[in-house]
Amino acid sequence: MLDVSIRVGILNLMKALKQERNIGFLYITHDLASARYIADRTLVLYAGQVVEEASSVELMREPLHPYTRLLLSAVPRPGGNILSPWRQRAVPRTSVSPALAVHSLLAARTRFSAAER
Repeated sequence: MLDVSIRVGILNLMKALKQERNIGFLYITHDLASARYIADRTLVLYAGQVVEEASSVELMREPLHPYTRLLLSAVPRPGGNILSPWRQRAVPRTSVSPALAVHSLLAARTRFSAAER
């Protein structure tokens, strides 16, 4: 991982090149905050499959897939609040936590992989 100041400098350079030269980047990261800063659109991959695609702003505002929500829960917020706005809303009793949903997806994938052998 790069030092924070170097990382910010590289992201700023990428953003400037994108605007000045009208070029695009394939930016692969688990850091959705930096993806939002640099990208107009964001795709979220889980287990090699696209599970969500939206404008970066929309994806951060209203994530639909449990893995996207899990990634966003790790993004620090100003003022020490690490939770995304979607986590602060009332959650129906039937909803599954993002961590549990991802764990279930991993367990299912392991079972499917074993059955294929």
